[in-house]
Amino acid sequence: MGKVQAIHSLWCSSIGGDGGTFVYDPRLCILGESRYAYLTFILFMFLYSTVNIPYTALLGVMTADPVERTSASSFKFVGAYLGGIVVSMTVLPFAAHFGHASPQKGWQITMGSTQSPL
Repeated sequence: MGKVQAIHSLWCSSIGGDGGTFVYDPRLCILGESRYAYLTFILFMFLYSTVNIPYTALLGVMTADPVERTSASSFKFVGAYLGGIVVSMTVLPFAAHFGHASPQKGWQITMGSTQSPL
């Protein structure tokens, strides 16, 4: 495993762990919940940047040909949009199915199952 791959795996697992904090309901006062929301969002955006910036920079390392880089970038975005469509179509039904009477529990189970490795 190369150096980039090991670092990338570390940050990907960190962002997966932080994804679970989004759906956790800490049952704090309004000010505490606001602070919790801001802190988890800032942490998520930081971790997202640590994954996305090197991932995008890999295109320049993979090939020097600008046509191949454009093609690879196009495939990357098509895959990202298709993944977004699949998630948009499945997350709400899964959360409703797993939550039954508790929407928070449904979201926790749904998001926890998406963060686990296949």
